[in-house]
Amino acid sequence: MKNLCLSAIVLLFWGLTLSMAQPSVNPEQTNYTAQSGFVANLGQSEMLQDHLFSWKHNNVFAYFMKDRIVFLTQEIRHEENPQSAEAKAKGDENRAKRLAAKTYVSRFDLVFENALSAVEIQGEDENSVQMDFYYAHCPEGLLKVPSFNNIRYKNIWQNIDLVFTFDGTSLKYFFEVAPGANIHDIVLRWDGVENLELNDKGELQFNLGAFTFYGHL
Repeated sequence: MKNLCLSAIVLLFWGLTLSMAQPSVNPEQTNYTAQSGFVANLGQSEMLQDHLFSWKHNNVFAYFMKDRIVFLTQEIRHEENPQSAEAKAKGDENRAKRLAAKTYVSRFDLVFENALSAVEIQGEDENSVQMDFYYAHCPEGLLKVPSFNNIRYKNIWQNIDLVFTFDGTSLKYFFEVAPGANIHDIVLRWDGVENLELNDKGELQFNLGAFTFYGHL
């Protein structure tokens, strides 16, 4: 038994750490770094409009919605075409590489089955980073958008909270379970993952394009 909050006895502590390796991603692709935590969506993002927070690290993007998290990966592959071949024949390697570049985006979802519709998603431990956004749909800007070190799905199942954190390398989550909860209500489903397996280290592992994800129970 592990006490993680004063208002409830925590009966269950369960975490999955998602790490990401990119063995074949071209090093010239854009290197997205973490946005100093989980960024609140105040209307600046039109990607998956129902998401309430976003997070990104290296070329992995996560969008936190009430019933799921949508993960997107982005990679650039170089595929020769007539234009790039012509540039290469002329000795212009840089232009040939640019013309051969093609962006691929893949998606997988972590679905919270039978999550309560009244779940609240809250930012916790607001950090010092505030972001300004200027887009066509908000030309006057959305300013000082806050970001947080943790986010909490409050009462995602009856008397159960789900908390996400990021330690700079791995995205982690755990459950806080109050008295009266039924831990069998916790059901997670991976959509878009076809090769989930245990590796020789006892870690959950799956591949998506050039990315390899590892989960630690």
